[in-house]
Amino acid sequence: MGVRDYALIWNNTILLEYGFAPGGLTTITATVGTKTITVIDIVGRTATFEINVTELVLGDTITSSDDLHLFLSSFGEEEGEGSGCCSEHPIQVLPIVMEDMGAEQWLYLLEVIGNHGKYIELDLSSCGNLNSIGGEYGVEYIVSIIMPDAVMEFYMEGFYSGNYTDLKTISGNGVVSINEYSFSGMASLESVSFPYADGIGGNAFYGCTGLTNLYVPNIGYIYPKAFQNTGTASLTITMGESPPYVNTNEASIFGDVAQKMVTVKIPNGTAANYNGEWQAAFIGENTGIHLIIQELEE
Repeated sequence: MGVRDYALIWNNTILLEYGFAPGGLTTITATVGTKTITVIDIVGRTATFEINVTELVLGDTITSSDDLHLFLSSFGEEEGEGSGCCSEHPIQVLPIVMEDMGAEQWLYLLEVIGNHGKYIELDLSSCGNLNSIGGEYGVEYIVSIIMPDAVMEFYMEGFYSGNYTDLKTISGNGVVSINEYSFSGMASLESVSFPYADGIGGNAFYGCTGLTNLYVPNIGYIYPKAFQNTGTASLTITMGESPPYVNTNEASIFGDVAQKMVTVKIPNGTAANYNGEWQAAFIGENTGIHLIIQELEE
């Protein structure tokens, strides 16, 4: 997006649009805190004015940390749906398109998010080179995230899941494996959707007491204690035609969860594949698990 793809509007007058401003002006930058603009003309002369920014019009995507700053600057201190005032009313940020984004650029984005202090939903699916969403500052304001397609394995190293204190939903087509301890301790996490993930490592969802929905239709294996200490909330898992291998050599995949209703949704006509032997392995020695196998309607 950059400078040429947004317009700054003041009192219904477009001050800057697609890089061309009226009256020969070439650049306008907004300073959010003091509500001032700096105007630079074609010979480099500058002037600063106090204004009331009534609307900030952006393009369809965000392509830099500056763009994200401008976008979040358009939200004031109002409360309510879509205001970013709390995790219940996050701002749905425009899709971030940065094909060459790496770790450094990601940290710049997190700094912008942390400085604004607004709760947000992020779409990073078009961020080509980003292979980790780890960070310490700013991640606490991310409520929902669509992973970059470049991330092939979701793992604890570099992610620091405990810093994502309000993350509720996460999804992504690029994730092919959920490694051990990936989401450990994320009590806020409610929904996970990784359509192409083929495995879930041990303790991957340890302590995810709010987890209620897991969409993994290509899952091929689940390791012990994957859902250890996930509380009593009911859990729905969407799987594929063939049941995943359940490794119970060390312990049940649910560990010592006391009581839990688990619904496994599968394609229509495949219930016979999820036979009693598989169900016994899935439940393990945990008698508190109430398992329901449910075929999806065509």
